[in-house]
Amino acid sequence: MSMSARRAVAAFALICAMGLVAFGGEPAAPAAEEAGDIFDELKHMEAGNIQFKFSGEARFRYQFWHDFNLTQYQQRNARGGKTDGFVESRIRLGVEAAITEQLVIFIEGQDARTWDYDGPRLRGLPDHATYHPFADHLDLRQAWVLYKMDAGPVPIQFKIGRQEVHLGDGRMQSANWWHNTPSVFDAFVVIMPLEPVTIVTWAGKAVVTPDTRGYNHVASNFDYYGIYTMWNTESIEPLDQFHLYGLHLRDDRNPVPYATVVQRGEVPFVDYGDIHLYALGVLAKGHVNTENLKWEIEHVIEFGDYADRAIQSWAFHGQVSYTFPDIAWTPTLIAEYNTATGDRSSSDHKFETFLPFFPEVHGHYGLMDLFAWSNMHQWRLACRVQPTERLTIEVAGSHFRVDHDEDNWYASRSATINNHPPNTAADDEVGQELDLLINYEVNERTKVEVGYGHFFAGPFVSDTGPNGGADFFYAMTTFGF
Repeated sequence: MSMSARRAVAAFALICAMGLVAFGGEPAAPAAEEAGDIFDELKHMEAGNIQFKFSGEARFRYQFWHDFNLTQYQQRNARGGKTDGFVESRIRLGVEAAITEQLVIFIEGQDARTWDYDGPRLRGLPDHATYHPFADHLDLRQAWVLYKMDAGPVPIQFKIGRQEVHLGDGRMQSANWWHNTPSVFDAFVVIMPLEPVTIVTWAGKAVVTPDTRGYNHVASNFDYYGIYTMWNTESIEPLDQFHLYGLHLRDDRNPVPYATVVQRGEVPFVDYGDIHLYALGVLAKGHVNTENLKWEIEHVIEFGDYADRAIQSWAFHGQVSYTFPDIAWTPTLIAEYNTATGDRSSSDHKFETFLPFFPEVHGHYGLMDLFAWSNMHQWRLACRVQPTERLTIEVAGSHFRVDHDEDNWYASRSATINNHPPNTAADDEVGQELDLLINYEVNERTKVEVGYGHFFAGPFVSDTGPNGGADFFYAMTTFGF
């Protein structure tokens, strides 16, 4: 067995063992017996008329990439190698104080670290110093105040401060649970729980995480607005969820990834223009005749300005699943299709690459996170089984193509755009991915997750650079209360 393989096996065993023995390591007891454990006693405290509620999370994860040689888009090891294995930790501690029934304050700190990471560093804003993308030592993650006005004619809630924002399934806006340093916002949020619709509106700025100056500050000249509506579908029998939303992002920082090549005299140069991006979307979920056959769709259109070009893009997600309740392990079969437009030409006045705002970076388009919801087509088949109440296993296969081979291949794993010189002669078939995902709930508070993926490179990869496949493995244990 090679040294790389031994390191992967050792890390897997260590992290799984941590999950199994975490905080006593006893076999999971029935929920009724766990309800009165020590953490329930500690997390609720009272001082005078103020009710305190404590929360926390400790997560440890090992990631291992092997033969990650998919050309310049995704070179993993900054030292020139094709293999990288590293450990991440993320620890959170929060306290919620209910001053009155109407006024609630919440503060949460986070410490994120990593060891033995060989990948490229990212550039920080605004000073463009390099920093580690997965580490942010002891910083403020959330600090918000919630005020509820229930006595008026219209119930309304105001939430102001540093907070996470998660909408729907996270394809456009997510709390980004996978990332070691997920994005948060300094925002003002208004929540109106009306009937038959709940309306959420917000205005805010994204926080640079991590910030090279120490404390995480907001990104200057970057504004984010949105309205999200969730409709009551109880009276519409086949419909389980129905959401309508509109988003607006204004980025006036001359964003580096979105460069436009223009002509000045006889010399071409790169113009770092601003982005004013609007999105309108719909998310719907339902069932057909029986709860075992389910469907879901999400469709988004985008418009606005990308430097001197007009944005004209869209994306679609569709999925059908069926559960066999009378078969052992209650298998669920899943068929899914995802697509998002790409740019046909960088020299015209239309920008057609679909740009998700702040999406979940893991799992939506394959376990290896090699693809974002941009310039892509994905066909996916999966089978999920549950051998025991606490164990879930899923096997999936995906086929990927780019929408336009003149555009880039966009990856969601690092939430950045992976540029390469456009090759109009390239084949649009990028490759196939096979995934295995195992989730085990050790007890009410401790979970272990293991994943493996293999990518088979297609003609697009060999047409635009050195050919190669990739293997990805991770083991993660999470404790929360």
